[in-house]
Amino acid sequence: MLLILGFHPAPVLLGFVLGPRLEKNFRCAKLLADGDFAVFIRKPISASLLAVAVVVVLRA
Repeated sequence: MLLILGFHPAPVLLGFVLGPRLEKNFRCAKLLADGDFAVFIRKPISASLLAVAVVVVLRA
């Protein structure tokens, strides 16, 4: 079914495997920062990785 719709199975499988773990770690980071989203852009490395992710998503 995924191949008929044009989806590659490897990224979908990665999403199913890594998605819950990513969500759990995101929640933990927000709890440690008391819900402040600025914690994700305070450090230059995390800010640049977030910017790259936004560019990749917007280009898709």
